[in-house]
Amino acid sequence: MARLDEAEQSARSGAEEEGLDPTEAVDFLRYYAIEAERIQQPIMLTGPTGESNELRLTPRGPWVCISPWNFPLVLAVRKVAPALAAGCPVILKPARQTPLSCVAFAECVHAAQLPKGVFQVVCGPSDEFGQEFFRARHAPTEWHRLPACEK
Repeated sequence: MARLDEAEQSARSGAEEEGLDPTEAVDFLRYYAIEAERIQQPIMLTGPTGESNELRLTPRGPWVCISPWNFPLVLAVRKVAPALAAGCPVILKPARQTPLSCVAFAECVHAAQLPKGVFQVVCGPSDEFGQEFFRARHAPTEWHRLPACEK
C-alpha cells in the first residue's frame, strides 16, 4: 500500500508516504483489535444488596466514515477501526483525490473474511454521495441499501 501513487496526489514527501502513513495505520489496527477483544467481555457490576449484574456493550448501528485527502490511509483506518471493533458496519468514503489506499485497505479488510456488507467503500463525487446519504428520508439502518453502495 505504501507505494500507491497517492503521495503525489496529496503533495506529501516520499518519506511520509513510505513510513508514517502505513506504519501508523497498522498501529491503529493493532490497538483496536485488542480493544475489540476487551470490550466483548462482560463487565461485572455488583449491586448494593449483593446481587450481581452484567454490563455488555452492543453495537450502535452503521457508521459512515469520510476520509480526507491528506494521509488518506491512516485517517481512514483511524475512523474505520474503532467502528469495526465496536461491531458496527462501516461505509467508507475516501476523498476523490486519493481513493487508492482506501480501496487497497478495503481489499485487506475483505481478505479478513468479515460478513458481507460489514465494510464497504464508496468512491465518487462527494456531492452525489452527500445527497444520497444525508437526505432526511433515509434511516441510518438503510444506508447500505442506497444506490451509492451498489456502484
